[in-house]
Amino acid sequence: MVDLRITLWWAVVGGLLLLAPVGAVGQVSNSFDPGWYDPGAPHLQIGVTTDGVYRVPAGALEGALPDGTTLADISPGTIRLLENGEEVPIQVEGAADGTFDPSDTITFVGHRNRGTDELWAYDGDAAAQSSAYRSLYSDTTHYWMTWGGKEGRRYAEVSPGASPTTTALRDTARIERDETYYFGRPSSTGNPLYTESEGYYWRQFRHNDTSPRSATYTLPVGRRADTGASLDLRLRVDGASSSCHRVEVEGRLRQPGGSRAFESIATVEWKNLARRTIEASVAQDRIPDEGLELRLTSYNDGFSGDLNCPDRRAPPTSCCSTGRRRRTRGRSRPERTTMRSASCPPRPMPRPWP
Repeated sequence: MVDLRITLWWAVVGGLLLLAPVGAVGQVSNSFDPGWYDPGAPHLQIGVTTDGVYRVPAGALEGALPDGTTLADISPGTIRLLENGEEVPIQVEGAADGTFDPSDTITFVGHRNRGTDELWAYDGDAAAQSSAYRSLYSDTTHYWMTWGGKEGRRYAEVSPGASPTTTALRDTARIERDETYYFGRPSSTGNPLYTESEGYYWRQFRHNDTSPRSATYTLPVGRRADTGASLDLRLRVDGASSSCHRVEVEGRLRQPGGSRAFESIATVEWKNLARRTIEASVAQDRIPDEGLELRLTSYNDGFSGDLNCPDRRAPPTSCCSTGRRRRTRGRSRPERTTMRSASCPPRPMPRPWP
């Protein structure tokens, strides 16, 4: 049986002029410094679950202030916002008069929580982490607002300089879903909280015969430059059994006559419990306006000789027997004739019935 898990971690670059994406780098937890927390200072928590620009009215903070504290007690210049112990820049608007009024606002760039700082759960081994795009625990990033100390970090105002008109922008479309849980390598050693490759994946392909297993996915990359510039695709797959694996990626691309047809764009094969990242490129002017449809197929045969895998397509050798009955002395006795292939061990003839 072949067990293949697909995280369908489409780290795909899509957009006007598409460039290769830069992967996230994990951080080990022992680099975290808890010294940012001042137990004598007030702190107010703001939760973020989606990447974006956030504008918080001061009036929305009134109900969360410590007992006995009002907005008038907050000096706007000392407002600071911290994420994972690091101060992030903010924009405080309406507080030029030196007071923090309900109509004033705080604007900042917020990010949802990811798994980039969870390597401690895998004993610091980045190769063992199934994905850093999502956290194993929570999507919420907690920003801590504090005030009353030193001046806070602010965005600097700059004047736009003379520059050529931008006609193309880099964009990244990443498609990942957490729909099946894999408990990781059964032979992992050590004592991590999570074993190698443990985590959530999008889909699991399981084979019990030589029939291929396929699934189709559409990537929202219709916004593109109509040129021969390439769209770079990255796909992560993980083998969850010690057998051989072969995965083919096909794309439904524009044809010369305007029709669409699937074409093979990448194939990878490997053996045993291991992860592979498939990388391929597609010319942007061949991508349909409605997006790039990808067909992912997992095979259980046709492996190259280098892998030393059994050819499951070859007819199996078999040991079979045929029998006929004849009458002897008025009795019905079976006479059994054995037929065997060259690879089957000989077996003794069965004794006749008494």
